[in-house]
Amino acid sequence: MLIDRTHKPWIFGSTLVLSVAASAYWAIDKRSIHGPTGGSVLGLILGIAGSLLMIFAALLAVRKRLPTWRVGSAQFWLRGHLWLGTLGFVLILFHAGFHWGGVLENLLWVAFGLVVATGFAGVALQQVIPRLLTMRVPLETMVAQIPFLSQTMRFRADQLVAKQAGALDIDFEPIKPFAKEVLKQQRVLKRESDFPKELAKVYANVPLPEADAKKPAAHAPAEIIATKPTLPNTTPLPSAEGGQKPAEGSEPDTVPDSPVATKPKSPLELMREKAAAKAAGGEAPAPTTANPTSSAAAEPEKKLSPLEQMRAKAAAKSAAQPNAEASSPTSSVEAPPAAPLEEKKLSPLEQMRAKMAAKSAPTPSEAAPAAEVAPAATPEMKLSPLQQMQAKLAVAKGSGADSATDTHKPLTAEKPTTAAAPAAEKPAVKKPAPMVKPTAEKPVAATPPKIAAPTPPALLAKFRDFHIRVVRPFLNNGRSPQHRLDDNISARRIFAQLRSDLPAELHDSLQELEDLCEERRQFNTQLRLHRWLHWWLILHIPPSIALLVLFVAHVIVSLRVVPFGR
Repeated sequence: MLIDRTHKPWIFGSTLVLSVAASAYWAIDKRSIHGPTGGSVLGLILGIAGSLLMIFAALLAVRKRLPTWRVGSAQFWLRGHLWLGTLGFVLILFHAGFHWGGVLENLLWVAFGLVVATGFAGVALQQVIPRLLTMRVPLETMVAQIPFLSQTMRFRADQLVAKQAGALDIDFEPIKPFAKEVLKQQRVLKRESDFPKELAKVYANVPLPEADAKKPAAHAPAEIIATKPTLPNTTPLPSAEGGQKPAEGSEPDTVPDSPVATKPKSPLELMREKAAAKAAGGEAPAPTTANPTSSAAAEPEKKLSPLEQMRAKAAAKSAAQPNAEASSPTSSVEAPPAAPLEEKKLSPLEQMRAKMAAKSAPTPSEAAPAAEVAPAATPEMKLSPLQQMQAKLAVAKGSGADSATDTHKPLTAEKPTTAAAPAAEKPAVKKPAPMVKPTAEKPVAATPPKIAAPTPPALLAKFRDFHIRVVRPFLNNGRSPQHRLDDNISARRIFAQLRSDLPAELHDSLQELEDLCEERRQFNTQLRLHRWLHWWLILHIPPSIALLVLFVAHVIVSLRVVPFGR
């Protein structure tokens, strides 16, 4: 309980009552020769008031045992216990007139003094220890959870070491429930049968469940079922002439010309066959059937995809054009052989350049004589809408050169004519600059990562032995008398020495082990401060019980005395 602003009303009220009682005692002390005594009127009033305040302070223990009672909050009872109990001690002093009395009264004073002293010690601890917990224990947790967290940390450390140095040959039975909780938090266990397998990765000699029984034949793989031989008398055997002959022991088929039911090839397989045949320099092989005489049965296999049909038409068109030129009577020179289809396909940019080159060619009057042989006509290509528009503008421009009334401006910019150039010369058309494809930078060959050398088994054994002998016991109970891992400075020195002995591959694991030990040290500090915070009650509660017993005995003995005697 921290003393803050909420205690102001209690401090003010206690100070006021104490001032009134002190004033009354001082006034009676001035009047009487011997001063006020416990048998006087003022002494009895102060004694009864102090006794009631003591009883109220003692009711705090009852209120803690009955948390469901809605008789004031816990903070109210704690503050009343502190301030009213202190006020009751002062009123009892006024009641006794600051005299010790007999043996019973002396025991009563000793018990009352111990109760007050231990109470103030508890208040002082409650002002200091929470601040120490905040500064020295940043990983503070519930005290009841510390044993569970310690065991889970021990399993996590076992996992870390087993990953680096192999499975640990130690007893794993006490840690199994905590290991299961850790694996559930890590979301590793998908089934209950996975727990022994995960445990076997950390500890040696873990009994694994028996292997699953073999699956029945009904669940055999598809490859085995596909290779299973068929029964006799069911499948006709193909004959050497392309027909069929029945298997041995079976009746002959009534329709000998029926083809064998073969699986039709997919369009992708047909395309691959055609591409392979074309690359070999021949024609694509026609799909074959078991009965070559039957054309109707083979038609389903001759169906081509739209892409293949388009390619076939283009190939037929390119093959028919050279034949037509060769048979032409006006041609005196043999036409060059047709180029492959792939070479005749022009990109839109190349078509545009060809048209621009045709425009800048000399006019028919300046052309070569008719006796010369004209080059072979290029195949007609479909033009895009932009190319059609440019062609129409070029035709309009050519007709405007003959007609003086046509004043259409060219689409492209014209070069300014010089004095030396003839007036009848056509303005030259700017050719578009060729598009230069950006060259992709060659990727820099990455240097192959260096393969770390395997850690020597002797160092791994040292790492594993340090964990089993030193770290595991400390994480289990927080005690390390030999290696002093419970001391921060000694622990840093031990891990620094081990880090210098082991290779760099194990430094990360060592750092994680050191972090786990640091967390366990903070738990030790929390437990120690928690004992200081709560164990003072061992010194406070017994004197309080003795005080109540002696108080009842004092009341019984005092009733024998005349109440208002001097």
